[in-house]
Amino acid sequence: NYVKAFRRIVSDIEGIARPSDRKNSSRESRAAWKARVDTIALSRLTPDRIAEWKSEFLKRRKTSDQRSAKTTVNSMIKNAKALFAKKHLSFLATRIELPSPLPFDGVNMEKQPSARYHSKIDAGILLREAEIELAVDSSASYKIFLLALMCGLRKSEIDTLLWSAFDFD
Repeated sequence: NYVKAFRRIVSDIEGIARPSDRKNSSRESRAAWKARVDTIALSRLTPDRIAEWKSEFLKRRKTSDQRSAKTTVNSMIKNAKALFAKKHLSFLATRIELPSPLPFDGVNMEKQPSARYHSKIDAGILLREAEIELAVDSSASYKIFLLALMCGLRKSEIDTLLWSAFDFD
């Protein structure tokens, strides 16, 4: 995942088009893309270029998709940055020439949006509509609806619910 994220960032920065579709692209085209990306010198990947890439990545996404875009860009940066973790630097320095500054030095993550669920359902309206449509004509469906809405039960939980679960007193 680390190398995959790094290659994607490098290819985007250098304008190297990725094979468009995993299922329809051949192994040869993916291998050619990897080989081309792997020829890019690390010295070309400055923190400024990576920050610019991040900004462009976010700008290309629709406003409605910004939450997903921030999660994706953070994940890609975190994974690619892990290749240059301090604990790996001595190992890397003996095998390759590392640029200074390192590619991800000073590149910040995006502020992650809250993962908390916010319902856009108006339970009052739903309840009134269900009462009108279901209470008389389909009392079983109305009961199921009430268990789901008022008790927060899922379909499988409602289907397996036993009478002993109710305290009628």
